[in-house]
Amino acid sequence: MARPVSSQPTEAELAILKILWKQGQATTREIYNGLSADRETNDSTTVHHCG
Repeated sequence: MARPVSSQPTEAELAILKILWKQGQATTREIYNGLSADRETNDSTTVHHCG
C-alpha cells in the first residue's frame, strides 16, 4: 500500500538519499551495502525505494 503524499522523505528514503549525497552516485548494490552497514535490510527493500 502506498503511503500518503508527503513533502518529507520517509526514514528509509532519507537513508538512501544520504548515501547518494555522500557518494554522488551509486548502484543499487552500493546503496544496499550502505544501508546494510547501518541496519538489516534485504534486496527487495532497496529495490522498492530505488526502483
